[in-house]
Amino acid sequence: IGHSRARREKKRRRPAMARGVASRRTALRRLCGAPATTQGDWRAMADLYAANRHTFQGAYARACWARVSARPTVRSVVASAGHVLDVGSGTGDFTAELQDALPRSRLTGVDISADMVRHAARQYPHVRFVEADLASASEPPLGACSVDLATSFMALHWPGPDRRLVRRLYELLRPGGAWVAGFHGAGSCQEGVDAIDATARSAPFRDYFFGAALGHNKGASAAAAADHVARSQGEDSLLDALPTMFRRDPAALWVDRLGEAGFVDVDVRPLEIRTAYRSTAECYQRLMAAWPPIFSPSHIPADRLPDFVGAAAQAMVDAYDPPSADGVVAVMTSHVLEISARRPDSSP
Repeated sequence: IGHSRARREKKRRRPAMARGVASRRTALRRLCGAPATTQGDWRAMADLYAANRHTFQGAYARACWARVSARPTVRSVVASAGHVLDVGSGTGDFTAELQDALPRSRLTGVDISADMVRHAARQYPHVRFVEADLASASEPPLGACSVDLATSFMALHWPGPDRRLVRRLYELLRPGGAWVAGFHGAGSCQEGVDAIDATARSAPFRDYFFGAALGHNKGASAAAAADHVARSQGEDSLLDALPTMFRRDPAALWVDRLGEAGFVDVDVRPLEIRTAYRSTAECYQRLMAAWPPIFSPSHIPADRLPDFVGAAAQAMVDAYDPPSADGVVAVMTSHVLEISARRPDSSP
């Protein structure tokens, strides 16, 4: 499956652009009056996410766990872990699978969304789920040095390598404990980003979306202002400037932050996964699994969201090049980071 030269050039520019994304987010956040969050709005998304996560997230979590849990530096910790903390447990599906895979361990799932925690607790009453924001909580939801193994799959691209979060994970681990994870990195899901960005700029949604984002009356002037702000800040995609956009940070930044926190045996491996879709409906499900928290309710009301995502799915199909003879109508390229690290056996 090929890409045009222009698309390849655009991808090569992404890492350089990522260095300034924090300042650009701050600039647009001040203009929009938006809350200072990079984790999206997950307040009422559990059922929607659960209905669509099978398009990528579920299968990826299983495959990633198989790879990272077998790494020599963490394998013995995985085998003997008494208490396992799954960070960003969401609807609890994979947390429950981990409990089955680790029957001698005690699993706790933690998530920032009360809606996700309620959904998970209903579906899997044999697993403990806790609502908490590890990066901002003054006290950890569990005692310090109380966790043997921390895991996280398809979640930590939302907050990114926040220093407070990484340090809190370190504090929760017992000396000798390990952390394994997998999530989106730099340049991931660019086909989806491009399709949704194009849809947000299109006539049916442009005035509404950017008017709401800027906190002004809807209209061409607000849309033009948003476009000008993003372009003047060097932003290829308006989405990357939104405070609710998931982070797409490079491997090197995660390596630095983990080292700063005190982790050792830090191993961050990039992996490209190309997922083929054979209908617009499949593209719709993939987009619907993760993008709604970015837009709803501050930008697009719930009753408009299906139309918006449907238009974006069609844009993703329309942009696919070249046409495929095997029925593939679109591809989403995930650039994921798979991480393992340990707290030293003797550490402060």
